[in-house]
Amino acid sequence: MTAATGTIGRHLVRALAEADVPFRALVRDARTAGVSWVVKMSAWQPGPDTKLSVRAHWEIEQHLKASGLAWTSLQPTGYMQNFFTGEGGFTHGGALEGPYGAGRVAYIDAYDIAARAAALLTGPPRGGETYALTGPEAPTHEEIARMVRG
Repeated sequence: MTAATGTIGRHLVRALAEADVPFRALVRDARTAGVSWVVKMSAWQPGPDTKLSVRAHWEIEQHLKASGLAWTSLQPTGYMQNFFTGEGGFTHGGALEGPYGAGRVAYIDAYDIAARAAALLTGPPRGGETYALTGPEAPTHEEIARMVRG
C-alpha cells in the first residue's frame, strides 16, 4: 500500500496490523513486487474533466484498469478531518467555503474510510469495483459551520 502515513493510510496500517493481515507498504512498482491486487484511495467522482488532484485520481484509475492487475477504488465524498486541519475551509471572515456551494455533502471520517478499507482487504480478493464512501448525514456548509463553531 502507498500513502501509509497519510490521513487514511495511517489508520489503515494500524487496522491491518491489529487484524494480523500481511501487507506491503510503499513499493515502487506494484507488478515487480508481486502485487496482484491494488486498492486505490481515490476521490469523489473523478473524471477526465475534473480539476487538479481529482483528475489525477481518474488518470491513476485509468492506468490501473489497463494494468492487468486486479483493482478496487474507494471514493470518499470528503474527509471530516479537513474542517479541523489548517484553516479547514473557513475564510478569515468566518465563512465556510467549498466547491459544493449550497449543496449538501455527506463527508466521512477518515477512521471510517480506513475501517472500510480494512474490511475490504481482509475479505476475499475482489477486483474491478468502485465503492462510493459517504457519511451518515449530508449537511450544507452553512450547517457544518454552525456545528463546528458551536
